[in-house]
Amino acid sequence: MSEETLNISGMHCNMCVASIEKGVNEVEGVQFVKANLDDSTAVVRFDKNKTNLNEISRAVEKRGYSVIQMQ
Repeated sequence: MSEETLNISGMHCNMCVASIEKGVNEVEGVQFVKANLDDSTAVVRFDKNKTNLNEISRAVEKRGYSVIQMQ
């Protein structure tokens, strides 16, 4: 299991947080996601054998947000 923190641009409210969490949770292999409005990040725990950061980033972007940096 891997854990990464993504910096996300475009989050403005709790609905944004919910949208990002829902989109990322739909990616096969994601076990946990917690978006944080205060610091515009999302912590994602995932199985590297089933998905990768590019797939997770695409899920965020499909929701209308941008991953600006991966920590």
